[in-house]
Amino acid sequence: MKKVLVGLVLILWVLAGIQLWNLYGVRDQGKIVEAFHSSDFMNTKSVVEGSGRLNTAYLSLSGRKTMVQDIANILGIHENYTLTETYEDGQAKTVLHVKAKQAETTIQIITREQKRDANIIDTKQYLLTEITLYDLDSALGYKEILDKIYEDYRIETEVSLNLIGTRPAPASPALIPPPWPAPRIKSLMTILE
Repeated sequence: MKKVLVGLVLILWVLAGIQLWNLYGVRDQGKIVEAFHSSDFMNTKSVVEGSGRLNTAYLSLSGRKTMVQDIANILGIHENYTLTETYEDGQAKTVLHVKAKQAETTIQIITREQKRDANIIDTKQYLLTEITLYDLDSALGYKEILDKIYEDYRIETEVSLNLIGTRPAPASPALIPPPWPAPRIKSLMTILE
């Protein structure tokens, strides 16, 4: 009898753990995107972003251009992009930008130079990527590609996926109760008396 009771308690704890895992645990990102896709959420755009400090040796101008072009190629961008280089106040930017009908992509490497003394210059280089997509279906795929790019370049980052959209307003907002209890407010006359 004691063994049955212990077994029953153990089963209940496992079931409770599974429920908590499902409620608060890590969920499959594909299911999250699918939930937005199947609800009344109207996706206007999805933004996939990543940024991190490069852990490689100093990249020259040609090295930065090559790197942003290589990343563009991995993302399927082979032509019709602009490549610019700017330098201002100790900061160099190499930016590859392309705008298409269904997406806009910016890949940039920023180099910050700071003079420590007359002969030593400290440099830090960062990779920043932003992909704006105007359809929900390919957003997760591009997030996974960016994750792999940052991993391959050994850049520690968390690539984010932001879904931006609208949801139709309810027919009568007055009929929907607030998500919190309405506060009880005393009238000013009651307080002053």
